[in-house]
Amino acid sequence: MSLQTLSEAEKRTLITRYDPTRTTTLRNQFARNMRGRFDRVCAKINKAIIEQDCFGMLSTYQDIPPRRAYDFPRSQDKIAEFLNWLQEQIDNDILEVIPGAQLGQAIERAWTNKFIQSAFQKGIYMARQELKRAGYPVPDNLPEIDVIFNSPFYLERVGLVYTRTYTDLKGITDAMASQISRVLAQGMAEGRNPREIARMLTKTITGPSGDLGLTDILGRFIPAKRRAEMLARTEIIRAHHLAKVQEYRNWGAIDVQVKAEWVTAGYNVCPECASLEGQVFDLDEVEGMLPKHPNCFISWLVPVYTPEGWVKIGNIKVGDKVLTHKGRFRKVTEVIRIPNQRPSVVELNIKDIGKVEITEDHPILVITKEGNKEWKPAKDITTDDQVLKLTIIDSNYGFIPQPILNVRKYIPYKDRILHNLSVEEDESYVAKGIVVHNCRCTIVPVEVEEGGD
Repeated sequence: MSLQTLSEAEKRTLITRYDPTRTTTLRNQFARNMRGRFDRVCAKINKAIIEQDCFGMLSTYQDIPPRRAYDFPRSQDKIAEFLNWLQEQIDNDILEVIPGAQLGQAIERAWTNKFIQSAFQKGIYMARQELKRAGYPVPDNLPEIDVIFNSPFYLERVGLVYTRTYTDLKGITDAMASQISRVLAQGMAEGRNPREIARMLTKTITGPSGDLGLTDILGRFIPAKRRAEMLARTEIIRAHHLAKVQEYRNWGAIDVQVKAEWVTAGYNVCPECASLEGQVFDLDEVEGMLPKHPNCFISWLVPVYTPEGWVKIGNIKVGDKVLTHKGRFRKVTEVIRIPNQRPSVVELNIKDIGKVEITEDHPILVITKEGNKEWKPAKDITTDDQVLKLTIIDSNYGFIPQPILNVRKYIPYKDRILHNLSVEEDESYVAKGIVVHNCRCTIVPVEVEEGGD
């Protein structure tokens, strides 16, 4: 099957199987921009403490001209001045506001707004297309998206998302500054050298926690940079979803149903998506339901089964064929590689397979303790479940239950590139002997009944 031979409807189906919202590129751009801003703050911390010797602690054993900006007699004064300087860097880089103009007035906008606006506009456009396909009388000669977007009710709606995104990001940086203050005081009290202090401070931003004692209520350390990336990806989906809801309201759509790409799988996927697929909700009910979750492998070395045998997932290319859960080979339609990630990871230790590391929301095909075959997010898998292991007998492909010896959850100690595949028709593949899948949701309007308004 090639894109050239497909109808427009078939192309739409193929594209939306991996990501029904079609916001993957925008989410990656937003997250990449977010990472860069946190990395710049880390670089400035290292430069201030080590290169510029802001605390006046290096001059005894390094031949540099110490600038000693915060070389006060008392540590608490050093910390206070450094935190004031750090807040300026956070405001300039992570919380940057950009001068602009609107309706002849000078305004200031958060840098995050442009990404939210793009997601909102994509949502409006997609809603129009879905409404047309559902039979609503949406004309072809509507005003441009930019014109409609600037109408008062849209500006009010997107303004709330602007504010929430920026406020949540500020909450992340406020918590980060509080952690940095604690770690800086700890480092000075213990007599750590400047390089150690700089390393400890950047670890509170990028992770891992190490011996810093910084954990959430579940005992996990999610560094500020990782939380900000999660925020970026989530808010793109949220803005897109809210724009669709508003556009449906504008055209009098009352009910919508949830659409997930995993309907091609033949089994239920994760419980969150499974509970929504195909259900009809009114617009008020569905408004706060999405987004759901991402999923990926964390190593490019994970072997994927192809007609030529096992191939590392990092070497798989678009057009290659991989074995799916249906025991047949299908082409890879998209290779997903997301750099600089530090996700929550589940490590499954499987009998006769060994350890498999996968992001917590990636669905895996299992046999539950009740004997049911279903797709289950890695985070919900226990030793009561069994994975389905690939078996090959006389060129026939099958899957047999395999026990899970133990389950471990952790955050990687350094950034990883996440790897995933979108696969023609079945949207699944065999990786390190087990079967994995993707699931994502969006909403579509319920079709107008014949003879209706």
